[in-house]
Amino acid sequence: MELTQLSVGEVEQQPVLQEADEDQEAFLNVEDEVLDEDMLVDEVSDDVVRDDEVLESNHGSEVEENSYEEPDTSEAEMTCDVVPLPDEADNVTQDDDNYVPDEVVEEYGLSQEQVDDIASYNLTVLKCMENLSDRQVYIEFLGLNWYGNFVTFMLKSSEAFFGKLFEMLLDKGVDVDLMMGKEEKIAYCNAMKESAKRLGQSCFLYDGLGYQLDAKGERKYFPDFAGENYDYAGDVDIKTSGRAKNWASMYNKWVSGHAKLELVVAIALTAPVIYRINQFQPIGNFLVSFIGESSTGKTTALQLALSIYGKPTRGNGGLMDTLHGTVNAITNSIRKKNGFLNGFDEATGTLLKSGKASEIWNNMIYDFSTGEDKKRMRSDLSMNERSCCYSTTIFTSELSIIESLNNSIEGQAVRLLEIEGGFTDTPEQSNEIKKLSLANYGWIAGYFVRRLEKLDDDDLRELYEACKKRLADKTSVDSRYRTRILETLAVVLVAAKIVNEVAYKGKPMPIEIDEEMLIESLVEVSQSAVPKELTAEMILDTITNNLLKAKASKAGYSDKCGTLTSLPDGTLEAFIVTDYFKKWLNEAGGGSKSERSLISKLAEAGVLVLPKDKSHKTFQRKIGDLTVRGYLLKFKSQENVEKELKKSVKHRKKKEKKTLLKDDD
Repeated sequence: MELTQLSVGEVEQQPVLQEADEDQEAFLNVEDEVLDEDMLVDEVSDDVVRDDEVLESNHGSEVEENSYEEPDTSEAEMTCDVVPLPDEADNVTQDDDNYVPDEVVEEYGLSQEQVDDIASYNLTVLKCMENLSDRQVYIEFLGLNWYGNFVTFMLKSSEAFFGKLFEMLLDKGVDVDLMMGKEEKIAYCNAMKESAKRLGQSCFLYDGLGYQLDAKGERKYFPDFAGENYDYAGDVDIKTSGRAKNWASMYNKWVSGHAKLELVVAIALTAPVIYRINQFQPIGNFLVSFIGESSTGKTTALQLALSIYGKPTRGNGGLMDTLHGTVNAITNSIRKKNGFLNGFDEATGTLLKSGKASEIWNNMIYDFSTGEDKKRMRSDLSMNERSCCYSTTIFTSELSIIESLNNSIEGQAVRLLEIEGGFTDTPEQSNEIKKLSLANYGWIAGYFVRRLEKLDDDDLRELYEACKKRLADKTSVDSRYRTRILETLAVVLVAAKIVNEVAYKGKPMPIEIDEEMLIESLVEVSQSAVPKELTAEMILDTITNNLLKAKASKAGYSDKCGTLTSLPDGTLEAFIVTDYFKKWLNEAGGGSKSERSLISKLAEAGVLVLPKDKSHKTFQRKIGDLTVRGYLLKFKSQENVEKELKKSVKHRKKKEKKTLLKDDD
């Protein structure tokens, strides 16, 4: 199904046939008389009067597991964009009794009235549905195009029976006389409106995955327990594939007994647990990075984790994503998943190559870990309530994300836990996991959530506290971040306990996680999660690196930032204009440290030179024709800084020489 959805608030100007009356009736709330000409104007109400008997949302009706004996076939396609007619369709006419082939009738569940619509108009209304995200009603149409194929498209209800409809008919090539007059267009729209009225609202659209609110405002896990009257409108392939017992057999043969792979599966299952725990105790999101060189199994591990939830591939509706998009696009994608695993492959191969890598990553790590959205302004200038999204996100990277930044930010190592490679032992093991997880996916998350939902908040809180205590007794981490580290890692143990001990209708999960081996792995991770203390040298590195980049850019630009000079005694002197100094200082602190504490670190290390007048920390100097204030740093010559300084000066002189030669010509 091709979804032609417009975002909330988006209004396209359609051809206006006649000015609309102020008392114009809303969609599906008009009398049974012929549609007024004014109804072809776009400026109409979005309100919809639904049938009194709306299909129940099917909340709580869960599909029973039959000892994991699912049919060895994947669920049929939910929708279809183009369904070819039989070869003889070229010769049929609208007077034929079989104008709509039986397979098309069966595919879409068409009623006789819908078949008659197609016979008369080459178009019918297939569904009327409300989108849970924006609460707007959408109309899905099924039409016969010029080539004898059936096509589907969707429009907002406010546009579905007006000028926009004819634009879509032309775009989709529906076999309709687009040269018909105004009266004929009105009659055509009336017929489609009557078709919609007959159907009433038949289902709901959703584009979020994991825990979402259904039409009645009740929490439900999508897509596993969405119900028949809910259609998915997102860009992820949500179908299951293969059989659950085949995935379980793969786990028992190739994963069980391998410490890091069992850890991967337990981490993957934390996504819905993280969401549930945040409902009664704010612990934020769980971010983890699998790091290592090629052939260490990190991508195999990510594929294994994602196969629990759905298609574990990159592209074509797969769950494996990349960081090639904008930060906003990535953030929006994550916020559509509550309690549903996110996976990003080759993280350091993208953002860390950008000039603002440190700033981008520090912001992303902080934003993703808190799970809180920023307050955004509505069109009426009021502020939207801050929304929250809680889940687990896994990155893979050849390099340590934390160490690849300009500095190792204190506290970031707690927000993003890193696990080094060595996930698989042999190429055969890696290949088998890849092959079998690609053939059998999307089952285990549903099984797990059924068992998780057997626990109410009090039960889950009790289990969570017990797991924290068990880990605390095993780990010797001595850090002011100890509590935060244990809060995060305890969720992994909670997931394992649910797998091993919580039954659904008397049936256990088809897999088991070795808890003692898992605890050993978590203790090891807890040691590496202890952050390094931010030092004056780290702060200085960030500041001088930014200044060097400025000097190497273009002539004159570095003068706006400050100067870097090599003194006769072998030391370096950096004078940095106040605004730039504070900006780079904030970057060095990852946005989580106060300006005063960072300046104190530089002063205590003897790097920051303070004026004799204690009321100021800055000096006044003249750069070019401007008199500016800035901070003065003096430090011993570092080989790399000295080398880069000479290189940048040489580069600038070369550029200036070329410019002079060009001017002489």
